[in-house]
Amino acid sequence: MIRTISALLCAAAILQPVTSTAVAAEKAPPSARALECAQRYSDAMHMEDTMVGMINGMLPAMMEQERRRTGATLTAEQKRLMSEAIGEGIAAMVPEMMETITPLMAASFTESELCGLADFYGSKDGQSIVAKMPAFSAASAVAMQGMIPRLQRDMEARVCRKMGCDAAKKPAAQAS
Repeated sequence: MIRTISALLCAAAILQPVTSTAVAAEKAPPSARALECAQRYSDAMHMEDTMVGMINGMLPAMMEQERRRTGATLTAEQKRLMSEAIGEGIAAMVPEMMETITPLMAASFTESELCGLADFYGSKDGQSIVAKMPAFSAASAVAMQGMIPRLQRDMEARVCRKMGCDAAKKPAAQAS
């Protein structure tokens, strides 16, 4: 189950439109306007709620994948409590994550780009998209769930071809 939690956190990080700290650090410090536009963008995206919603939307599919992988069975009450605990943990961390991400956005994108994002996501169409993202994320996670074991096997095979693997020591891929 720890892998599920880690995967959820990674998914949230991957879905955020930021570059690495190293890339952002190479640029001059962001201007006050860039920081303001990054904050407007974050606010327009309802970034904190969106991140929590995306993770909560993906959680059922991730928990099911973990159940299939481990063979573990959880009662409905255990699933509810686990979902609740994970959701609370994510909600508690998101404000701190946003304190880190917002300046990175300002350092990674131009003022024009950030202000454009803020303007779009603050618009009627942008807000409509924001409102639909949690449901889209949940549906995407369910749609991709069956591909994950195949993707994992494919990546492992590619790494082994490039780096060499001892087939006897290689773990067997889990079927879903």
